[in-house]
Amino acid sequence: MENRPASAYPDLAKAGDCARGGGIRLRTDAYALPLQPSTFTILCCTTRFFGLLALIFLIPTAVFGMMFLIHYLRVGYFSGYLFAGLIAAFCLLIAVLMFSFGVAMESMVRINRNENRILYQQRKLAPVSPEGEKRIILK
Repeated sequence: MENRPASAYPDLAKAGDCARGGGIRLRTDAYALPLQPSTFTILCCTTRFFGLLALIFLIPTAVFGMMFLIHYLRVGYFSGYLFAGLIAAFCLLIAVLMFSFGVAMESMVRINRNENRILYQQRKLAPVSPEGEKRIILK
C-alpha cells in the first residue's frame, strides 16, 4: 500500500469540491489540515462571541436587579418596581441561554475538527485501485 497526498487524486485536488465515496459526502477542504485555522482559534471565536452576547445581557440584569433589590430593601414589598424584577429575570435567562449556546458550539466545533482529522487520515492511508488509477477505493 502506498501513501499519496490528497493532491495526487484529481477528483480531490480542488478545495471546496465534494467527492462521493460509498454514498458518503466528503468535503475536500477537510483534508487540507495545515491550511485550516487552528482549533484554538475557532474555539476562541465561538466562545468569545457568545460570551460577549451573554455579557451584554448581564449588564441590564445587574442594573434592573439592583433597582429591584434596593426598592425591596427600602420599602419592604415588590410593587412599584415589579417591572425591574421581570426585566432582570428575562435578561438573565437570555444571558444563560447565550452562554449555553457558546458551550454547545464549542463542543460541536471540537467534534467537527476531530471528524475532519479522522477523514483526512482515512483518505491518506486508503488503498489505491489495482489498475493503477489515482482513484481511492473507499466504501
